[in-house]
Amino acid sequence: LQSSLEAGAIADVSNELRLPRGPLYLFMAISALLSALGLLYQHFLVNEKLITPPDHGDAL
Repeated sequence: LQSSLEAGAIADVSNELRLPRGPLYLFMAISALLSALGLLYQHFLVNEKLITPPDHGDAL
């Protein structure tokens, strides 16, 4: 019984400490978009190979 009362008190405190998730999701979406645009720029506009072949034939 005591543990359930303590859990209720912790839940009340943690509700007040919630961070807004909207800005976090916006940051993650912008970060993913910039990463994808950078990858597309590197691959298509600069014409740089993303995976280079090994220099010699004995590589795995």
